[in-house]
Amino acid sequence: MKNLNRSKIIGMLIPVMVLVLLCQESSAVHFRSKKVRSYAQNNPWAFQIALDGQANDDNDNNKYEGIRFSLLRHNTENTAVRFNLGLYGHDEYYNDYDLIGNENFSIKFDNGRKFKFTGVNISAQYLYYPSPNRKLQLFWGAGPRLSVNETDPDVVYVYYYNGYDAVGCDQSTKLGLGAEASLGAEWFLSRNFSIIGEWGVILQNEWYVFEFDNYDSYYYGYNDVETINDGLHLDASRVKLGVSFYF
Repeated sequence: MKNLNRSKIIGMLIPVMVLVLLCQESSAVHFRSKKVRSYAQNNPWAFQIALDGQANDDNDNNKYEGIRFSLLRHNTENTAVRFNLGLYGHDEYYNDYDLIGNENFSIKFDNGRKFKFTGVNISAQYLYYPSPNRKLQLFWGAGPRLSVNETDPDVVYVYYYNGYDAVGCDQSTKLGLGAEASLGAEWFLSRNFSIIGEWGVILQNEWYVFEFDNYDSYYYGYNDVETINDGLHLDASRVKLGVSFYF
């Protein structure tokens, strides 16, 4: 009788054990087939829109000046290339300093005046993502940058050795060529959507191109001035907040 009961128990346990083993194998196969893939592997392309501005102005307030559109392509899980197009317009206060000068005249910005700056910039960046499988990802990168800005006319004064003259400019353009570096974080709310916060540093050389009105002052020579090299400028206060759409 004991042997019979034991045989029944063994007979009942064998199907249960087989069922458990089958379930475990099925789960293992399912896990392998559903292995975690990075966000870049699922959707390597992204379209980004971000507000672009300075971290703070003279009043210590955030000042967003423009908007940036970006197209991003992940090459690997950890690397990506991003192409940016920025559009912006803001008010600019100039300080009184010489752009160019000699013994007869000096060209300066009109001290204390506010001018409207509008422009466009394009840049390309190589980005690195150290932890591509996390919902909150850090990234950093750098690349070349080109900017073109237009200003209001009458932005400069010409100072003579015996006085000054307000000079009109038919056209005033500022060109910038250099590099832009970025450090940011991206929070994925889903596989196809994320929120971006980014801090940027711009180092570029700047040139001013003036087209002065015709004055009877060719004697002083400033009418011959067309392009002024204003040297290297560093802007370490760029802040961008935006969203990404992955596809």
